[in-house]
Amino acid sequence: MMHRTTIMLPDDLLAEARARAGSEGLSLAELIRRGLEQFLGRDRKTDSTTDPFLADDATFTSGVGDLAENHDSYLYGGRDAR
Repeated sequence: MMHRTTIMLPDDLLAEARARAGSEGLSLAELIRRGLEQFLGRDRKTDSTTDPFLADDATFTSGVGDLAENHDSYLYGGRDAR
């Protein structure tokens, strides 16, 4: 369960945090959550709320035109290689 909270940050810290979140492709909230987890020494557990592969709105660009159709070949080296 998530809870909403309000924190007060100095202008320079907020600007730096927003810039870092943007460069990492994260929301400011996610950057702050990750920072708190790291500060508290918690291991991040991969679940559907944090893993972009499992997210409902996840999109990926591979640059490979036939990846969806031929993913086994790319993963396993062809039909016979297992």
